[in-house]
Amino acid sequence: MEKGSSLYSEETNTKENRKERGMGSPRLFAICMGLSHTYIIYSRIHDIKMTKEVMDKCSTTFACCTKAFPAEVRKDVYSLYGFIRHVDNIVDGDELVGDLKRLAYNFAYVNKKYDMPKEWKHDFYNSMRMDAQKVHHTDESMLRYCRGSAEVIGLMMAKILDAPESAYPYAEHLGRAYQIINFVRDYDDDIAKGYRYIGPEHDKYLDMFEASLFFGELGLKYLPRKVRKPIRYANEMYRWCAKKLRKGYKNPKPNGLVRAWIKFKVTLW
Repeated sequence: MEKGSSLYSEETNTKENRKERGMGSPRLFAICMGLSHTYIIYSRIHDIKMTKEVMDKCSTTFACCTKAFPAEVRKDVYSLYGFIRHVDNIVDGDELVGDLKRLAYNFAYVNKKYDMPKEWKHDFYNSMRMDAQKVHHTDESMLRYCRGSAEVIGLMMAKILDAPESAYPYAEHLGRAYQIINFVRDYDDDIAKGYRYIGPEHDKYLDMFEASLFFGELGLKYLPRKVRKPIRYANEMYRWCAKKLRKGYKNPKPNGLVRAWIKFKVTLW
């Protein structure tokens, strides 16, 4: 732990100062403790069993795509998303899968392995703080939220997939696109839980999704060929979802036949 860190200093750990910083919530304090592991522990044996379990149960769309990555890449993607999703579930009060401390070990391993900038983790933490406070977003603040909840995850994925820095703007837009389509798909559930990420004019946000997805796909040329198909698979799954949402479907989920057809199309590219 860094002695001068703004997140983990002795001053921050007092109850009074946690409240002043908006960190009085036990859930948010648990996030801080989880993130602290990512700074100080990175020598733990890399075990993906639990991180895979989190992905399979909590992120069905991207979990299907992740299985198509080469084995040496797949384990690091699991470690990234397993921790990120677990922290998100803590904030949202959803069912927890896995153990925060063990997931943090794997996340720390990946951060150390790829030398992830600390600013990316700070951006993620700031978005989780917005969630803990249940901010009712304007379009401007929603995009700021997307920075930490999705765009930096795209950047972390770019690191794992060995993309050059010239690919980073495209990775950010792919992350944003995935987040916005999730906002539209999960709109009713989020409102019921007290979250308001977007307004009711869903076609506008679907247009934003498609614009970011189109731009993000232009960056696939920077990726090694062996990791492009899983990203294309995810893009087509979310594109299918957007078409259903435009037709008025509520929370559409592709069945096995749809997933098989999309996978077949992707193999032809």
